[in-house]
Amino acid sequence: MARQTGNVQLELRELSRGGARGNKSTLRMKPGHTLNVIRLDERRFRVLYLEGDSLQVMNESTFDQVEVPLDLFEGGAQRDLVRESTFMEEPPEVSLLYYGEDLLSCSLPSTLELVVERSHMGASKQSATAREKDCYVAGGMLVKVPDHVEKGDRIVVDTRDGRFVRKAQ
Repeated sequence: MARQTGNVQLELRELSRGGARGNKSTLRMKPGHTLNVIRLDERRFRVLYLEGDSLQVMNESTFDQVEVPLDLFEGGAQRDLVRESTFMEEPPEVSLLYYGEDLLSCSLPSTLELVVERSHMGASKQSATAREKDCYVAGGMLVKVPDHVEKGDRIVVDTRDGRFVRKAQ
């Protein structure tokens, strides 16, 4: 009776063409095959301003400025938040992923703390189910929040989908 060797199936993504949205492929490897390991560097930058379809960011320690295409951000909610972040009092940090000197992808932190600038009146407070209302945060982005959130409150927003997470402490 012959023994079967274990194969490994890998799911690969081509980062050099579209960051997190790059082409996806599957590769099956036998025990004798090898892979070349590459080094990816993550660098943090502060958002400066938006110019057309690119974002200008700056490294706060070296003061290097980099132009980043908006389509390198991982999702629609992140691109919207980046557009709005240029109007915030303190713009967020973004993480840029590099292979050598080639920029592969960009991302915001998983959550951002934002200030509510305007909130609409909620419905009656007497309800058996949780109610949501619209509010606008610093920068003008619309977020659905629970009724208890008022103007001036600090809230935490998930950058992957732009949803309310909780009130900030």
